[in-house]
Amino acid sequence: MFNQIQLIGRMTADAKSSKLENGKTAVYGTIALSETYKVKNSYFFDFFKICENDGLCKVLTKGKLIVLCGSLIEKKVELKGTDKKVQRVSIRVSNVEFLESKPKDEKKEDESVTDDLPF
Repeated sequence: MFNQIQLIGRMTADAKSSKLENGKTAVYGTIALSETYKVKNSYFFDFFKICENDGLCKVLTKGKLIVLCGSLIEKKVELKGTDKKVQRVSIRVSNVEFLESKPKDEKKEDESVTDDLPF
């Protein structure tokens, strides 16, 4: 079976990383996707958990507009303080692209325009 998903949305917070037992770094975060409809001046959003094992998402910060490619994964997670288990669907990220250009203050010095041009 083929399991691939592509989403465009914004990060709800800075991605967080943690070390795994095998020595790799795992990165976790949440992406918000806006719905294409609105009812009574209210917009609707879907939120998806994302995870990545190779540190690909280290640069994901709150508010960044991204497109991500990955696969859906499902896990049974025990709720804290109870014996209940719930199913959680998240996205294992394989590729991330940024859809907005860097703000002017983040650009490199060699990209800036100077006033002392020879012509």
